[in-house]
Amino acid sequence: SEAMPGAESDAENLAQTTANTIQIGTYNLELLGKSRRPFNGQERPFRTWNHLREIANRITQQLDLEFVILQEINTDSRNWGILKGLLSEEGYRFFEGTTSSRDQFVVLAWDADEVDLFDGSAQELDVRTTIQLPGRCESEGLRKPVAGRFQAGEFDFWVVGVHLKSRVGSGSCPSQVRREQSKELVS
Repeated sequence: SEAMPGAESDAENLAQTTANTIQIGTYNLELLGKSRRPFNGQERPFRTWNHLREIANRITQQLDLEFVILQEINTDSRNWGILKGLLSEEGYRFFEGTTSSRDQFVVLAWDADEVDLFDGSAQELDVRTTIQLPGRCESEGLRKPVAGRFQAGEFDFWVVGVHLKSRVGSGSCPSQVRREQSKELVS
């Protein structure tokens, strides 16, 4: 069979585009390293080594992410130690957030084989961890965003990872807190 006209150039363009693309993802691991409540009546067991291996494979093989912002990570837990080790074997490095009142930290992870962190640039952003709004709307222990300046080839850029206040709660307060957090990120 004959190739369609232009098919080779389309394939070459796709290969070139893929080579010049950085893939970034977020992954809420929901209380990694802590027990989880049932969801829709289904018990959710503590994660096993196999579960953690599946997560690592999804990040490094299936999605092939250069960056992943991991959310709700208990960075002192055995589960995080295992997952961090599995990702490290694939070339990933980490900056772990330290601000949370519930051991649910934000972690910036990057594939050091693909991108370079500018020395000293990884940080938690200086935003409020407590927001008080009118009408008894208050939230404490909010997670600070994590950020770092990176380079891939000749291109340098910042990556910022956030995990805003959960929408869980009564009335409109959680959404109001999320809006207030978002305002700080763009100011």
